[in-house]
Amino acid sequence: MADWASPEAVQEAVKAFRDMAYGQREYSISEQQARTTKESPGKGHQWVSRFTIPSTPELDILDLLLRAITHLDDGKGTYQRPSLQPLNAQWTGYRPGVDKDASEPQISEQQKYLALTDSARSPFVIYYVYGGAFYMNGPSTNRRIYTQLARLTGGRVFCVAQSLAPQFPFPATVLDILVGYLSLLHPPPGSYHQPIPAKSIVIAADSSGACLALSFLQTLLTIQRQGWASSGIRFHGHSVPLELPAGCAFVSAIADMTSSLPSYRLNAPNDVFPEYPPSILPGHPTCALWPSNPPRGNIYCELDMLTHPLVAPATAFNWSGAPPLWFACGQEQLVDSAKVVAQTAARQGVSVVFKEYELMPHCFHIFFPDSPQARKLWNEWSEAIVGISRCKGFENAALRVKCDGELSEENLGNLEQLLDLDISDVQDAMKRTAASYWVFSGQKKGWCPKL
Repeated sequence: MADWASPEAVQEAVKAFRDMAYGQREYSISEQQARTTKESPGKGHQWVSRFTIPSTPELDILDLLLRAITHLDDGKGTYQRPSLQPLNAQWTGYRPGVDKDASEPQISEQQKYLALTDSARSPFVIYYVYGGAFYMNGPSTNRRIYTQLARLTGGRVFCVAQSLAPQFPFPATVLDILVGYLSLLHPPPGSYHQPIPAKSIVIAADSSGACLALSFLQTLLTIQRQGWASSGIRFHGHSVPLELPAGCAFVSAIADMTSSLPSYRLNAPNDVFPEYPPSILPGHPTCALWPSNPPRGNIYCELDMLTHPLVAPATAFNWSGAPPLWFACGQEQLVDSAKVVAQTAARQGVSVVFKEYELMPHCFHIFFPDSPQARKLWNEWSEAIVGISRCKGFENAALRVKCDGELSEENLGNLEQLLDLDISDVQDAMKRTAASYWVFSGQKKGWCPKL
């Protein structure tokens, strides 16, 4: 067990995990996707209720998303138009009074929902957007996270099964998140829940899920700012308002798809991943899914979309009007992209808290769950979610949690000046990197970053 108060021991633990994670290179995208999307029954303290959101016949939400994409980059990028499809969804709650190995009860999904609702101590809902590098994981993969948040906050947790890349590239998953949100506000036929007010919904996410959640939020802000839904949107036969959630709480948020900002190189020794994702390196196992057909240079999107604000939220100029935003990150490679979003939002009057855990890697609450840093994170994450649900804003702060045994905190300075970068600098850096990429063909001399 690592000595989590020792910087040297922490870095050694991170290195050991990174060496193990690099072994994923031997698996194809198809294999990784199949291994991480298997549905499993609820176990122990997990209440799980599954249902399907039917496809709405009206195209309003899709049209609004496409308008936002065009508006935010003047229609310059290339993408595949998604379609509205039925969407699998799950509710998760904390199930008290049972053994940790208890089986999922053999009752209807609606009865499970009623039981998890009865077990909830608070009326708010956590809408969780899970991560997985855009091509892995399903609703059951992170069920322990949902259950832990439900236990600590007393709320219910909702998530939708994401349309995964590479077969469903941007903006398919952003559309999924939008449809799931509308379904909370205005339940479609067959739903178990009653309408949930926007002020009672807190968005929580980690890793690439936080990128999707920021894209979702930027889409809502753009729609609201342009007045495109001022008279409501059609959804399952009704004209309904589209309101902002109470706020967002992110862990290890990703907001840059090109790894262009300084922290990517500076923090490499602290993070758990290889220098480049194995899936984009020459010689990675090919499969029916990857390379895509036609081939492209990024699993999630076309190369000319890598700097779009709905793909890389760090390039978004305008976060004004956003609800409170809470960020927690390790001293990780992509932390600068989250800092850019945090400082831009803070400059525009948004309530923001940003915490960086010294020497800790990406998603350390998952990779090192027994560390005192992870325990502190869980407590503060849940407290932030509860505070947001009670419509409490934050006193803006930027803090570093020290690796010193006491987990003492030091001020990082002015939240509005976290980095000596503005959005134009960020866009320029990302564009330079994106211009060096080319299409992954699966051949040994196919895709490779030009260093």
